[in-house]
Amino acid sequence: MDSPTQGTKPISYVPRAIAAIMLATLTLAVLYLIPRALQLVIAEVQEPELQTILNQFINPITPIIGAVASALVCATILFRKTRMEGIMLLFLGITLIAYSYTLFQGGSIHIQIPTTTLQQVINEKIPVDIAAKITINFSTIMLTSMLTPLLIICKGLVLTYKWFKKY
Repeated sequence: MDSPTQGTKPISYVPRAIAAIMLATLTLAVLYLIPRALQLVIAEVQEPELQTILNQFINPITPIIGAVASALVCATILFRKTRMEGIMLLFLGITLIAYSYTLFQGGSIHIQIPTTTLQQVINEKIPVDIAAKITINFSTIMLTSMLTPLLIICKGLVLTYKWFKKY
């Protein structure tokens, strides 16, 4: 295969490009299309109170970070066994950590319950405004999902260090 010190042959990029396109497409489907489809389904909900609650589950920036991660997966595979591999792995790992953080909203999802819904559940007209918020703690799942990107960053640091050490 190609080493960082040798020139690369264009023919060696063909299988790599095919693999990059396939994996980037899969990544795009999982990290961009699924959250985007959920956003579109939520937008179609007719009941405004339910739509307000459901909108709090998906951060609008999550699909965008997923698309960036997909592009970085493609670039990382294309630059495999070249000088740029370490840097691409660093960017990919950071992007995947950002994706996990936004997907799980920092580890805690806070859902504000509309007061009209609360009054309907209580089934009485209460003269005082009642506010309720549900908090779902996903910090353990979020931190677990960040382990693989942290390993990707470590590999990127090692490869980048080796490259700078040679030169």
